[in-house]
Amino acid sequence: MQTLHKRIRTKAKLPADLRFTSFRHGGLTEIGDSGEDDVRAVSGHSTLEVTKIYNKANVVKAKRIAGRRREHIKAITGGDSVDAEAGENNCTDELEELV
Repeated sequence: MQTLHKRIRTKAKLPADLRFTSFRHGGLTEIGDSGEDDVRAVSGHSTLEVTKIYNKANVVKAKRIAGRRREHIKAITGGDSVDAEAGENNCTDELEELV
């Protein structure tokens, strides 16, 4: 696995100090943020207690992620994507309903 990770890291021109566990933790955190409580099947952890570190979702974080995602989509599409303002309002309304 280390050889494959190094090849990917080198080809993608990622920093040499970036470790495989960074990807693992990031991916598991995204799964936890999606609302999945039990990530044992993909994490290798044997108890739910340990996997709680990956479930850090909250409304503030969700709004920040949504904003960055919209900025990214706008940047890569040159602004020719779905109506960003309408999407922002829908997203905000949905998030407020969850609270």
